Amino acid sequence: MALLDGAEVPWSQEAPRTVLALASIDLGDRATARRIADDVADAHPSDQGLVLAALGEVDAAFAAFDREPFDRPDFDVTYWPSLAVRFLFEDVWDLVRHDGRHEQLVRRLDRAFGLLDTDP
Repeated sequence: MALLDGAEVPWSQEAPRTVLALASIDLGDRATARRIADDVADAHPSDQGLVLAALGEVDAAFAAFDREPFDRPDFDVTYWPSLAVRFLFEDVWDLVRHDGRHEQLVRRLDRAFGLLDTDP
């Protein structure tokens, strides 16, 4: 926890704080996780969504993901949302993978990176 508190990774924006929130949940400190999720809500909705999913607030999590403008011009300079959804935090994604909105989220990311041209 001490290592994550105040850590910065420029290309990942809020990633260290998001990981701190997830670690807080694992340690039973849901209040810290909630505070971090609230702090990043406006600037980094996908980070908020990840924390909310881990807290079990599935509808609120997907509402946050829906607010993330993956198609913004500067999205490709931050790979954190894609890494977080595709390769990290399997225990969190397992909580929501059954929800059809998870597949929609993955498809939105794929389109943002030019991997898909259109929806099927």
